[in-house]
Amino acid sequence: MRNCIGGLEVDSRVESKVLQVEGQVEEVMFDHLHATAFQYSPLSRTILGPAENIHTITQADLKSYISTHYTGPRMVSCFCQSCYHLAVMWLNLCF
Repeated sequence: MRNCIGGLEVDSRVESKVLQVEGQVEEVMFDHLHATAFQYSPLSRTILGPAENIHTITQADLKSYISTHYTGPRMVSCFCQSCYHLAVMWLNLCF
């Protein structure tokens, strides 16, 4: 069974990203370099994590992660070019 969020198949998207990264020699080389240089440390792990983890992530896990980490105090909004300061403030208050 695939994990679906908003109609998107999460497994296939993450799996394809893992396969894409594993197919790039430079990425694999840096993963092995970090694994060797930072043994017994979280820095030794790949950014995406082991492929087995993809199949264990549930919709509840993702909702919990989003509600914990994507909150107002943890977000930064930035704007460039000319914009109205009051409009930026209003947008930040709305979201």
